[in-house]
Amino acid sequence: PDPAARLPVAANLGQLGADALPLLRKALKDTHGDVRAAAAAGLASLGDKAKDAVDELSDALKDKDPQVRLEAAGALCRIEGQKPATLAVVLDFLEDPDPFLAQQATQAIAGTGKDLLPVFTKQLEKKEPAFRRQAVRGLAALALAEAEAIVPLLESLGDVNDDVRDAVIEGLSRVSSMALQG
Repeated sequence: PDPAARLPVAANLGQLGADALPLLRKALKDTHGDVRAAAAAGLASLGDKAKDAVDELSDALKDKDPQVRLEAAGALCRIEGQKPATLAVVLDFLEDPDPFLAQQATQAIAGTGKDLLPVFTKQLEKKEPAFRRQAVRGLAALALAEAEAIVPLLESLGDVNDDVRDAVIEGLSRVSSMALQG
């Protein structure tokens, strides 16, 4: 079948649980990048139930398609935690000129530990508002578990860009809402 038919299948396989593991591993070797990326995302949704796919995901870190590399790194973060080689791939995407990939990298690592606080703080120094906005979102996600992330968030209220300030307000609102619930 053509990739348009395989993509939604790969994208939804993770919902089937561990039974889908063999199919997701096979889809990770598909000829089309979108299908491989969807397979990696499906493996991520399985969490530690996808430990048997760690070797294939590690191979996918070298894929020619950046989306596949990013999804594989995100999956490995969910399955194995903060291993230096995996985090290095994700952190490289924070520097990517494509704000979409930078956003996905932020989401992949946000909330994975306070070791990332300096990474997000450094992103706040970038000229491009999209990178600062993503850093703010990462800090907000990190702040749910690490109170130290609040300080750079508060400092970002003075950013010259409206979208960045809006992201700070949204992030602080989410953090305070979660704190009130907990």
